[in-house]
Amino acid sequence: MSIKIQKVDVGINFTEYCSNIIEKASSQYEKIVFICANRRPIRFIEQKLKIDTALKVDFFTIEEFARFLTITFSKKMPKVHTPIERDIFFLDLIKKIDSLYVKLGNSDAKVFPWAKKISKLFDEIDRQLLENRLSNFQYVEAIEPAKNILENLKNLYKIYKKEYEDFTYNGDFFIKSIPITESDKFQNRYENSCFIFVGTVYLSNSEKRILKNISNKNDIFFIVQDDLQRQDKFTKDNTNYDFETFSVVDRLIKQLKSLSKCEILESAKTNNRTTNIDFYEFSDTHLETSFIAETIKKEIQTTENKKSADNIAVILPQSHALLPLLSYLGKIKDIPLNITMGFPFSYTDFGLFIESLFNVVIDMKRKPKELYTVDSKLLLNLINSPIFSVFKQNKFNISEIKLKIITAKSSIYKFSENNDFFTSVLKPFLDINKMGDFYNAIKLLPDMIDKEILTDNEGYEFTSQVIHYFYTEIANSLEKINSERECNTLLAYYILKELIKDLSLPFEGQPLSGIQIMGMLEARLLSFNKIYFADVNEGILPFGDKIDPLLPESIKKEIGLTSFKEKEMLMKYNFFRLVYSAKNAVICYKSGDNTIEKSTRSRFVEQLILLKEIKEKQKITVNMPKIQTIKSLTKNRENKIKKDKDTVRYFENLNNLSPSSINRYMNCPYQYYLKNVKNIDEQITLDADFEYDKVGTLVHKLLEIHFKKYLNETVNKDIYLKIEKDIVKDIEKLPKGFNYKSEVAEYLGKLNSFQLDALKIILKFRIETFFKNTSYDFKNFTPIYVEKKLENSKLHIYGFADRIDEIQNEQGKIIRIIDYKTGTSTPFPKKNLDSVTIPKTPSNNATYDNTTLNAIRDAFGSIQLPAYIVMAKEKFTEEKVEASIYQIGSYQKNETIKSMSDKDIKIYNLALQYIINHMKNSEYIYAFNGTHCSYCNYNHICRFADNTVI
Repeated sequence: MSIKIQKVDVGINFTEYCSNIIEKASSQYEKIVFICANRRPIRFIEQKLKIDTALKVDFFTIEEFARFLTITFSKKMPKVHTPIERDIFFLDLIKKIDSLYVKLGNSDAKVFPWAKKISKLFDEIDRQLLENRLSNFQYVEAIEPAKNILENLKNLYKIYKKEYEDFTYNGDFFIKSIPITESDKFQNRYENSCFIFVGTVYLSNSEKRILKNISNKNDIFFIVQDDLQRQDKFTKDNTNYDFETFSVVDRLIKQLKSLSKCEILESAKTNNRTTNIDFYEFSDTHLETSFIAETIKKEIQTTENKKSADNIAVILPQSHALLPLLSYLGKIKDIPLNITMGFPFSYTDFGLFIESLFNVVIDMKRKPKELYTVDSKLLLNLINSPIFSVFKQNKFNISEIKLKIITAKSSIYKFSENNDFFTSVLKPFLDINKMGDFYNAIKLLPDMIDKEILTDNEGYEFTSQVIHYFYTEIANSLEKINSERECNTLLAYYILKELIKDLSLPFEGQPLSGIQIMGMLEARLLSFNKIYFADVNEGILPFGDKIDPLLPESIKKEIGLTSFKEKEMLMKYNFFRLVYSAKNAVICYKSGDNTIEKSTRSRFVEQLILLKEIKEKQKITVNMPKIQTIKSLTKNRENKIKKDKDTVRYFENLNNLSPSSINRYMNCPYQYYLKNVKNIDEQITLDADFEYDKVGTLVHKLLEIHFKKYLNETVNKDIYLKIEKDIVKDIEKLPKGFNYKSEVAEYLGKLNSFQLDALKIILKFRIETFFKNTSYDFKNFTPIYVEKKLENSKLHIYGFADRIDEIQNEQGKIIRIIDYKTGTSTPFPKKNLDSVTIPKTPSNNATYDNTTLNAIRDAFGSIQLPAYIVMAKEKFTEEKVEASIYQIGSYQKNETIKSMSDKDIKIYNLALQYIINHMKNSEYIYAFNGTHCSYCNYNHICRFADNTVI
């Protein structure tokens, strides 16, 4: 018997080719065992077979085949471990080496992540049959825990093999399959049978042994796809180049020849054809997926065989882009979507809820138990979860907890012992002492869900599926672990993270028709007329996890494990096989211009672009389409609400406005409405132990006290720096030293010594940075007021200037209005004063739509400093007036409006008057959604918020 090897060109439809091979073999053999690299192609092949032929074929993936052999032919069937059972087994295994357990953390919670890594490592060692190559390695450059494991590696593996005799797992299935394939029982069962292996381009050592054993008695057909046209070869400057993209196929054939007698069959070739490839660059995921969706929608209209599964595929190398893509695709009439990749449970609302829940209970666990306190920010993240909308009504008063946090404005929240939310949701997880407690706490969560809400309301189908899937998968896994085994809250969290990490929500679909959406591995061996690739970026294709915290690459090589380079070669093969098998390929990648991290297109893209440029002898232009898809989703949405009677009455009675409130209205009337009309507190932003409204109050008070000492005196640079030193001395005396508002005194009284020292550092930094920034280009000045009220009687506006200075220069006396800012910078006023026509007098309500107001905002940017100048001119009628915003503790440049002409002041007067008239006379409250929405403190509740940058 022998191994018959055949190469099939990537341009040939592989599933159709394989079905023809099976039909042909069915006339020569009584039984056919078809073993594929993955399960997805099997569905297509089965569809193409005649019924009588299909009955003669057993279909497996290579992993399924090894499992089948072990379960079917073992004399004594070992217990099959689930992943979490195996990880717990390794945790207990490490405990058998006391010194190692202690060095890895001396607690189950700290040791568990390392147990998981060892479990995965030993599974690969099993599959590669590398037991004899293990040693207790001395590797000084490894991190300390890994170093301790490597020093005990061989000893640990010996204990594992002894203790694992009655159990089995992935790699162990392959070990057990080797002697089975040599047995008479196996050979009798498969007498006069042939084995067809397809799609595998990498063989582990155990797989080689299994193949060798089978080939001794049976014929093996080994079919592999290759680029027989060698599209990655090219000549430049009379030199031949080869990217060796498909070199893994040559290596595979070399390995097969070393195992058994091999017969090389004639290669299946295609006519000379190439793939038409287009490249597209996007700034973020939403633009990318919206483009793919809209292009597919247009394309499907002109496609003849719309429902063919070979027509269109979208390949998503990472699953986070799946939901955005589906939301843009929607339902395409009469065209099914088949989604063969799962959506990660951790990305769902319920997954995020579980993560937030454990963040809260772990934080509470770190604090004194009798206090039942938690970080307010962590608690807000939890109770803001959308999942609470499906909890049983009146079960927990979430809004009351939110109100208390916002009212108290404290970084710590304290639960009463009998609080229903605390006792029902948090306490079961706080009280975990053994696995049974963990299991019971998990079981309680679904019981709190109101099933009627899930079943009687549209839009909850996915949430219902998520919760059900969580309960069945997680609870069933935990139920298999000894309920009396010790477990605490932190270990429970690590265990749950591991369970959730591998949990994906399956999507229903029609596998053999329609648009196919899948991951890279699911798409192996399939061919499509047109294929869309998303996220072809470095770190994704190929993946970027080169560093193994447990096993350095040099030791992997020493042992014989698969290296990162080999894994990358396999990924490269899978990607280019897919591209070259399609008639048309659309390669999409992200530049990351609108995200925090910059993205780089994959080296695979670089290779394709280079090859195309050489072939076409011209530079390739990457498409950067201006996507209108997202904008179109909101362009027809109303961006206004009609004023109710109470709102109309509020604005009619409005008088004595401050510059900041006018600025807020100009920036977004709806934001003003939420804060000033509805009195809704802004979203609380808590940063560690410091409440920055109190920090700002302290800074203002310090500056007021010390500049007040020099009223009507000339301040030169020496005096200016003395003021700085005096303020720093006062900071050192805190909480003593001067009188401040009661809420600040209460805040300071809550701080412990460490927090107080940290606060002093922050205050000193802000003051020192401020004085440093304002010392450049310093000019003498005379402070004439601090905390001075200014107003304009015609406009009925008022405000308090933090400081007013008098400056003498060659042009004469200038009055400078100063506003201190300790928070976010106010937008700098723009200079496009003539770019908008402002109505001079109030007219009918039609004038007060969003058009002119939006134009004023776009032209002026900020009205706050101009308002101070307009108010100051009523008091200082003869002098020139300028205004400045001083950023306290920021390296931002201080903003100043120099003295304005009478014409400019007139324009600002008109703008302020129009905004005030708009507030009083507009029939609607408008929302100005745009890029600023992401910075708004009402973003979390705003119905109009738009955080997408177009």
